[in-house]
Amino acid sequence: MASELRVDRIVPTTGVPTGGGGGIIQVKQTVRTDTYSITCNAHTTASSDAIQVQITPTRSDSKVLILVSLHGSSAYMGNVCCGSWQGFLMKNGSILVQGDASSNRQRMTMRTGDSDSNQVEEPLNFNYLDSPATTSAVTYGVRFHNSDNGSKVMYLNRSSNDSDSVTTTTRTVSTITAMEVSG
Repeated sequence: MASELRVDRIVPTTGVPTGGGGGIIQVKQTVRTDTYSITCNAHTTASSDAIQVQITPTRSDSKVLILVSLHGSSAYMGNVCCGSWQGFLMKNGSILVQGDASSNRQRMTMRTGDSDSNQVEEPLNFNYLDSPATTSAVTYGVRFHNSDNGSKVMYLNRSSNDSDSVTTTTRTVSTITAMEVSG
């Protein structure tokens, strides 16, 4: 009969060098294959996450690497016009990280480029290394934000047009991954 040795961490006899660590302890992932949409009024953030993942760190000194890979689009209400879409990386319902304040410019975590087609999804990718300093469950998510002056519908895994066409319209997949990394 074979036996297994499982440990949370192995440290060299000479100790871990400053900034050392980096071993992956656990990985959690949410894969969203269905479509999602939410209407946001002008200059507002959605009240719920479009996608989220939960992880419970095994050590309080661990870091958590968040990998976001989304596909989506946006459309102004009553208009098939499309444009960029953006959002915030959230941690337990609060904004985790965003750009610096600069005059009237909007602070955001992530944003796509502008698209002139209402039949394609734009990719939105973002990575962030968090230091949660806890062994309690942590929920990371992405919330859409409408930075425009009118109401806007934000879509995940579909285009704003969403015509039933085999040549121009697709269904895509979005993921959010949380990896506990040893400190």
